[in-house]
Amino acid sequence: MQLDWRSTTHALGARAKYAGRMAKLSMALSAEQEAIQNAYLEIGRLYYETHCDDSDLLLSQLCAEVRAANDRIADMQREMDTLRSALRA
Repeated sequence: MQLDWRSTTHALGARAKYAGRMAKLSMALSAEQEAIQNAYLEIGRLYYETHCDDSDLLLSQLCAEVRAANDRIADMQREMDTLRSALRA
C-alpha cells in the first residue's frame, strides 16, 4: 500500500484548521457567555440599588439577604483590619 502524501498532508491541514477554528469559536463563546453573565449581574445590582425598598415579598427577602451578607462582610473586614493592626503593633 502506497501512501499518498498529498492527501495525508491535506487531511492534516484540514484537521489543524478545524482545531484552530473550534478553539477560536470556543473562546469567543466563553467571552459572550461571560458578557451575558456580567450584564445580568449589573442588572441585578442596579435593580437592588433602585428598587430594593419597594419590591415584592420574594425580592424583598432577597434584598434582606444581600443586606445581611453585606453586614457580615463589613464585620469580617473590620476583624481583618483589627488583626492586621495587632500584627503590626
